[in-house]
Amino acid sequence: MKDSNFIWKLLGISRVLYNQKKNNLALLKVEKIQKEIFYADLFNDSIKDSEWFIHKSISPAGWALKYASIYFLYRALDKMKPKRILEFGLGQSSKLIYQYVDYFKGTTAITYEHDTKWIDFFKNEVDRFYEMNIYLTEVEDVYYKQEKTLSYKDNCNELKGQKFDFILVDGPYGSEHYSRSQIIN
Repeated sequence: MKDSNFIWKLLGISRVLYNQKKNNLALLKVEKIQKEIFYADLFNDSIKDSEWFIHKSISPAGWALKYASIYFLYRALDKMKPKRILEFGLGQSSKLIYQYVDYFKGTTAITYEHDTKWIDFFKNEVDRFYEMNIYLTEVEDVYYKQEKTLSYKDNCNELKGQKFDFILVDGPYGSEHYSRSQIIN
């Protein structure tokens, strides 16, 4: 085996394989960027004449939902017309959800979030446009199928027995295994 490695190095094959792997990773990044651009265009075309999505400042960067998810959320709200919405995790999705709720009277939404600073920052950004129904809740480590994961404390027990037409799970932030297991209960 050592002899074959020596021959590969001698012939430059190791370098070729390394460069090929590096190029493949670069190509995957480019494809991911192209996909995001495609969904950004699709989303922007879809909301152009929206009656209810008025304040169009969306920032799908960092931990936020990406344009593909934002696009599908917009389409789901616009076509399904849910009356009761439950959202785990405050963010860019909330901008769509609460404008939808503000426009379609008789529609309600509840958002669970664990980060007080994020709630304050976010409310300062959107409060002048529409009202939000945010529940501050703590997160805790729980075990699901013998794997440690993060969940909302007390697993949002106050929701038991309530029915929702639409549930978006984007919080709390992910764990290595079984993220966001609170949705099961």
